[in-house]
Amino acid sequence: MEMGVRHRSSWSANIVLLWVLAFFTGWFVMQTELVGARALTPYFGNSIFVWGSVIAVFLLALALGYGAGGRLTRRYSSHWVPTLVLAAAGGLVAATVAYEGKLNTFLASTQIDVRWGTLLASILLYAPAMVLSGMIAPYLVHLATSARSEAGSRAGTLYAVSTVGSFAGSLVTAFVLIPAYSLSGVALGGGLVAAAAGVVCAIASSLQQTRGAFVSIAFAALCLVLVLHTPQRFVSSQQDVYQQTLIGKRLSNDPTSTLAQCLAEGQRLAKSELKKYAGKPGNHILLNIETPYQRVQVAQEGDIRLLTFGEAGHKMPQTSMNLRDITHHSTEYTGLLLAPILYKPNAKRMLIIGLGGGDVARGIETCYPEISMDVVEIDPAVVSIAQKYFFWRPSLNVVVYTMDGRSFVNTQIARKQPPYDWIILDAFDDQFVPFYMTKLEFYSVLQRALTSDGVLAVNTWINHDLYSYQARTLQKVFPHVDAYFGHRSGNVILVAQNNTKAPMTPVRALQARKSVKLPPGAAVDLKYITSCLLRSPNWNPKVDILTDTWAPVERLLTIS
Repeated sequence: MEMGVRHRSSWSANIVLLWVLAFFTGWFVMQTELVGARALTPYFGNSIFVWGSVIAVFLLALALGYGAGGRLTRRYSSHWVPTLVLAAAGGLVAATVAYEGKLNTFLASTQIDVRWGTLLASILLYAPAMVLSGMIAPYLVHLATSARSEAGSRAGTLYAVSTVGSFAGSLVTAFVLIPAYSLSGVALGGGLVAAAAGVVCAIASSLQQTRGAFVSIAFAALCLVLVLHTPQRFVSSQQDVYQQTLIGKRLSNDPTSTLAQCLAEGQRLAKSELKKYAGKPGNHILLNIETPYQRVQVAQEGDIRLLTFGEAGHKMPQTSMNLRDITHHSTEYTGLLLAPILYKPNAKRMLIIGLGGGDVARGIETCYPEISMDVVEIDPAVVSIAQKYFFWRPSLNVVVYTMDGRSFVNTQIARKQPPYDWIILDAFDDQFVPFYMTKLEFYSVLQRALTSDGVLAVNTWINHDLYSYQARTLQKVFPHVDAYFGHRSGNVILVAQNNTKAPMTPVRALQARKSVKLPPGAAVDLKYITSCLLRSPNWNPKVDILTDTWAPVERLLTIS
């Protein structure tokens, strides 16, 4: 009993050690939570189910840890317990690097419901470490308190310091670490730093009070300096975009008259790349990075180059390009997104939301070399990838905005910018269109951003119930909505036009196709697009409308 009291008196006198331990515990918990959710996203999607599962598992595990830690303080009051527990928790998280990918791959390949898959993965990967982390707080309060009158003050201060650590860990992980390192690197580094913090605090406790405090503070300062001096994954101009609002950038000064030369140069580079992989069967990963928004992979399979948001093999590619002909629409839906030609062939101004590999933007320029085009892509890394790996060479008529698509359109309307003849909505994350871009309010804003006879084309997917909800929501805004069904892919392009008096029919589509005059080399197959037009709606007309106050997008994605 005297030994326990002596330990408590020693640690309560050197409260700085407890503050450092509390700070790193808070940091470690929030860093692991952010990394955990991001690690599951490539396999299970970036949905509310993933975040809900991770948060729920962390809360329950911490609760179990709080209870267990409180009980253990009655039996073991040694200062070694919280330090060793933090070291063990850090070691467990660092160890997940060895099996996290295999576990997630296995769970995703079983076709388990995404809700139960993410819940099970969260439990297996992070619950043990979070139970240990939860045990630390009761121990810190126990060690800091040598008299009952101090309990409230000491507990409040410790929880405040721990919360500041959580705050700092959240911001540094989200703003600095994940954009600079791989997720595995962040998980490994975070686990090792937590383990080191436990060991350093244990050693510092055996030193003279002032020296112990100095050692622990010096360690914390060193860690902060190291994380703030991380390598930049992107060049400065791309990093700056996160601090800017509505700054458009022209990627090229090439006039539209040089479009043929730009395409020829892109094709030359593509064929040069093709030679590198000639006779090399299999899938070759050319790029695998974590951006602030998603995991992005570029792969080469034979003649085909693939861009995937998420883990290749578990997610559908966003872009598929045949290096033998970069203007060919290897992915069916990119060709179908040019259906607005049948509605408004004299387009002069256009907006594309979602760049991908740039194949839609490239295809439009081949059809309309003089068109003024705004392209909105939220992820600066995707813009660079489209240029470097998919040889996108736009003319000076194309302006790229790296910001959120809905925010961009709202701002354009507020600034009273000229309306668009076409708007193409192709903003997919690793699973589907961002949920806030499926709602009545957003479609209403898009309708206002169009000319009086402007056309909206929306890329969607028929293999789930959300398709009907999207179509019905569009019908609430536009007088008529037409559907172009991809026979090979399952994609459906929903097309709506302002102030049209009747839906598009096969006869009208055929007449429009025959009257369209496009330049030689236009990368569009209007005959095939016309053949994909559905004669009548194929969605459920009785479903509800998606709004900003009701849009269970993730739940609808699980219903097919």
